[in-house]
Amino acid sequence: MALLAEVLRDESLTYTAFTPNPTAWAALLAQRFTPLDSHRIVMPPMLQAETLFGPSRPVIDFDPVTVRKRLTGQQRQIFDDHAPYDCLQLTVSDGSDHAYLVVKRRTYRLNTSRLGGLAGVLPVRIPYSDILHCSAPELLSRHLERVKLAILRRQRTAALVAEMGLFLVRPRGLMRSMRTCYRSPQLAPGEFDRLYSEIVLLPI
Repeated sequence: MALLAEVLRDESLTYTAFTPNPTAWAALLAQRFTPLDSHRIVMPPMLQAETLFGPSRPVIDFDPVTVRKRLTGQQRQIFDDHAPYDCLQLTVSDGSDHAYLVVKRRTYRLNTSRLGGLAGVLPVRIPYSDILHCSAPELLSRHLERVKLAILRRQRTAALVAEMGLFLVRPRGLMRSMRTCYRSPQLAPGEFDRLYSEIVLLPI
């Protein structure tokens, strides 16, 4: 607790904890962290198939040089900051509309004790693609299935995962409640994404 208090000494900074274990959760709440109402949606392929047949087809670009050229100054800073940490960065374009996404490949570890006889058959770790940031959620929603399939193919993952707050209309998928918290003198709960967090840095 003394070490945590020392790290949190600067009251002007924003702190987030997106992956606290029960012990860390209790310690963070004791340090005046506020719980976030965080729900995530797990979207396997083809659940939004209707978005494949819109009147326009988006251009999805993964080339780092091309992607960086299309970004604003602030977005280029995000791009450069996250480039060393194995994040997939892409743009989605539809006419004059553009979206910049940062995605992290992660794995979900199954609890093998609950699988019984299936433990030796099913994979212990299931890879998935985790959206850390999206600059234009409406554009993502409009072309969700095309973007999802492109990301899953690129990262060789089984599902796309995102914060529910990213979508005005809930997409089809499995919703999960997450235990997360924050402390900030300037940001409101709806202003957070998971850039600049432990999810970027750690193999979790």
